[in-house]
Amino acid sequence: MSTFIFNNKPAANDTAEIDQSISKIAIFAIFGTITFFSFGLFLKLFFSGGNFNFLLISISSASIFLIVFLLQSLFIKNFLNAAFVVFFECLGLFVGFYDRISNPMIIGSAFFVFLILFLANQSGRQEIRNAVKISFRKIGKATLPKAIAIIVLFSSIVYVSANEKGFFISQSNFEKILLPAAAIIKRIYPAIDFSLPIKELSVDLASEEAGKLPNFELLPKSERAKIVNQSAKEMEDAISSFFGGEINSTLNIYQISYGFAAKKFNEFSKEIQSMILIGVAFMIFLTLEGLAWPFRLIITFLAYIIYEILLALEFATVSLEGISKETVVLK
Repeated sequence: MSTFIFNNKPAANDTAEIDQSISKIAIFAIFGTITFFSFGLFLKLFFSGGNFNFLLISISSASIFLIVFLLQSLFIKNFLNAAFVVFFECLGLFVGFYDRISNPMIIGSAFFVFLILFLANQSGRQEIRNAVKISFRKIGKATLPKAIAIIVLFSSIVYVSANEKGFFISQSNFEKILLPAAAIIKRIYPAIDFSLPIKELSVDLASEEAGKLPNFELLPKSERAKIVNQSAKEMEDAISSFFGGEINSTLNIYQISYGFAAKKFNEFSKEIQSMILIGVAFMIFLTLEGLAWPFRLIITFLAYIIYEILLALEFATVSLEGISKETVVLK
């Protein structure tokens, strides 16, 4: 079977399972730790401030980390060396969350990130040990799904824990969730514009409804205004009743809905709030995990290119390993 060794000479069979270059292993550890730290730091900054550039940097850092992580499963053979590298990478990830180290969700996720990443690394090594010829695609399939899944889960946990002192979603993101529904409603009822303050929206709707009354245009202007204002007031009262009390008519539907949802959430007990947060994290995880397959293929492809470059530069060499084993043959 094929194996890797960190030197520039043909590898001897009796050294094929020994890590030959600690300095090159350290290079993987440094790159992995820095990129994982960058991923976590900019993820936290994005959830705190909403700057989209931070999200792009975080995704780019995660992509580089996954490439390095996949190469680690190929090049690092020793159990303890692999464990130490993964440990330092996870340590780098959680350094960026030093200010939230008392958060139980962050502490709990720390253990699982390390455990799943180490199991992913060992899955890749097991694939190499069981294969006669190294298949980069199979190694990526054995390693990356677990690694991507735990990174996605960790991101979901960070998202909900970032809002632990308030509502679990920002107002801007809340509005983005409502936009598809608002677009459908506007297509059916063009007069409804959720971005307008309730006062203006009520007047627009009342004017449209009043215009459908028989002989409405024949009424004096003052009478028409009186009918529209009365109807608008009734609509405002209906909206207030729907949201369970007095509302600020200078706010729009998005803002009022967000305030109502946040208020209801804060009225729940801590136990119910925790269950809701877990549910939200799980839904985010399922959504992002559904997009992981094409992302995994891209990471595998990029890692393969770097792998070939490393072999061409003699960063490592491929050797054939002779294996003696017993077998039973029917005579």
